[in-house]
Amino acid sequence: MHIITPVTQLPSITSPVTLDGYTQPGSSVNTLANGDNAVLLIEINGAILGNNGNALVLLTGGSGSTIRGLVIDNGWSTAILIQTDTVAVEGCFLGTDPTGLIVHANTDGVDADFGQPTSGMRVGGTSLAARNVISGNGTGIFIRSGANQLVQGNFIGTDATGTAALANSNAIDLRSSDNLIGGTSVGARNIIAGNGNSGGISVNTDLVPPTGNRIQGNFIGTDVTGTRPLGLSPGIFLSTGSSQVGGLTAMPGTPPGNVIAGSFTGVVVAQGVSNNTIQGNLIGTDATGTSAPSNLLEGINVQGASNVIGGTDVMARNVISGNGRYGVLMGTDNASVHDNLVQGNFIGTDITGTQLLGNGSDGVFVTVSTNNMIGGHVTTAGEPPGNLIAGNAGNGVALVAGSQTTEISVLGNSIFSNGGLGIDLNGDGVTLNDSCDSDTGANNLQNYPVITSVTATASSTHIQGMLDSTPNTTFTIEFYANAECDASGNGEGRTYLGSAQVTTNASCTATIDTTLPVGLPAGQSLVTATATDPTNNTSEFSHCVSALQLTAAASRKVHGAAGSFDIDLPLMGQPGVECRTGGIDGNHTLVFTFSNDVVSGDASVTSGTGNVSGSPIFSGNTMTVNLTGVTDAQTITITLTNVTDSFGHVLPPTAVSMHVLLGDTTGNGIVNASDIAQTKAQSGSPVTNANFREDVTANGVINGADIALVKSRSGTAISTTQFDAAATRHPQLGR
Repeated sequence: MHIITPVTQLPSITSPVTLDGYTQPGSSVNTLANGDNAVLLIEINGAILGNNGNALVLLTGGSGSTIRGLVIDNGWSTAILIQTDTVAVEGCFLGTDPTGLIVHANTDGVDADFGQPTSGMRVGGTSLAARNVISGNGTGIFIRSGANQLVQGNFIGTDATGTAALANSNAIDLRSSDNLIGGTSVGARNIIAGNGNSGGISVNTDLVPPTGNRIQGNFIGTDVTGTRPLGLSPGIFLSTGSSQVGGLTAMPGTPPGNVIAGSFTGVVVAQGVSNNTIQGNLIGTDATGTSAPSNLLEGINVQGASNVIGGTDVMARNVISGNGRYGVLMGTDNASVHDNLVQGNFIGTDITGTQLLGNGSDGVFVTVSTNNMIGGHVTTAGEPPGNLIAGNAGNGVALVAGSQTTEISVLGNSIFSNGGLGIDLNGDGVTLNDSCDSDTGANNLQNYPVITSVTATASSTHIQGMLDSTPNTTFTIEFYANAECDASGNGEGRTYLGSAQVTTNASCTATIDTTLPVGLPAGQSLVTATATDPTNNTSEFSHCVSALQLTAAASRKVHGAAGSFDIDLPLMGQPGVECRTGGIDGNHTLVFTFSNDVVSGDASVTSGTGNVSGSPIFSGNTMTVNLTGVTDAQTITITLTNVTDSFGHVLPPTAVSMHVLLGDTTGNGIVNASDIAQTKAQSGSPVTNANFREDVTANGVINGADIALVKSRSGTAISTTQFDAAATRHPQLGR
């Protein structure tokens, strides 16, 4: 090992030279893809001069020089200070000892000096031999001048193995325009890592805000494998200018897309910073896109205007998942945040969009801002500009800060399986509609549509309902299919079905009556809707309504030769009272009627005493369920599950209750003199629809046996608790 420890400043380089440490016998270049096994035998040590000097200074005449295979460490103000153009720095260790494993810090690693003609600099390269290890410094790479500077293939903030942090205080400080950090090939990838508190890539300004910088194809905040967090604070900080983070790619996270994880926040677009594009990245996940090293807070924090996250091309998709708080945070109370687009991304899922990998709170959280778009007008369900927003612990999209957050359109997205609402205005749960929509708040607390009916075939869906909102206004109503509703009864919006325009009248109402030229996807028979006004205020999702609905339920018995008679079991409010005998075995038959023909389903007793006997019987639009072991003087509840119609629509779990009280011919929950008198009055009369309840023996005649049976039950009753509780039930989700 040859150690050079200058006592005075080394002479500046004023003509083109190649300083090649690899010419030293015994040295060798790196040959590893996921590490750096270079053997460097020449060290320029700043132990004596330290911050009083720069190790190597390249002046104007040194254009075209190459610095290769040197260790420059131990306290230099700048390891390599560049004041000329077309300089290459490759195969060096800057800021570490010769092993690349121990910090021997400099203030700066490489500095393209302010105000100098430094264009065309290359730090690293796409070959393995060109890799630099630039770690442990104050600033790893400082680009303050020039254009078309390349930083490629380096380990910046790790040791030579690429698996442990040797953090720079700031990895890359970028202050000039039209530079490239990384590139479109794997060989151009930089590993930019830290210790959780160190800065990553920052775009700053000296005099003029830089534009045209590209940050592409890097692992930012992870080790060389892209799977272990070696975080930064933040990963990328865009404090000024306009830059491109990532780019169009067939698979997010592959060049030009970046992997940005393991940091405090993945990407920050600072206050007032505009016209940045963030595309094709994995933000919060590892390089596989299937697990989450996570960013501690947000995947992306946007505090500026006219920035694009994703885009209308499927190759622009970011995967923004597994972050500790929000996938995307948009807005601030200190700057104007407007005209930002969040489109075509997966927010809360893995790279395939099929497995949930949610963010710790809301998928998209919007505060003080206006006129931003989440999604857009789509022509094909599941395609950009719509986002897939699923699996997040909080809401899919949350808008807060009251009337300071308006004109946020949420259109054409696939939003499902989030812990809160699909869209939450004011962040306080379902906001109830108000007459003429005069209330104020986030997105003006735009009222959501009310769907009253959904009829679907294999190729069309007819939806009816209404909207109560501001008078004489035209709204866009978007319709969505879902597999399930939120616990509130209001839905999310898994599959976009289509849209319609409606206009309210002077009394604030508009009728919704539209037929969409698509059927409902298999297993998604619940329909929801949103309303968006002309200034792009989108509502929360509506209450969900099933395309397959239970329309009636009855307890049916055969009364001998008189025929069959049904006791209606209302689907809401107080249940019907079955007053007829179930025989010694307590047998009863329930018949359920649906809006469509049904072909399969299950039933079970979920409260009360009794059991389902055998399998349900399906005929046309009815389902017959036989019960046995049903005891008297109780309320029994039967829950229907997985009931499916001939189109594949599935009924949500639906409960129907029935009071069972033998002899209660009046249906008031108690057997008394009124029931006895009523039965006596019908004795000897033919059994008809008007008096079949008095045939409590269900044998087709009303006689002394019925009177005796009613008398024997006199004084029995349904408990007040059961009777009152049943009256407040809401048995069918989605009705």
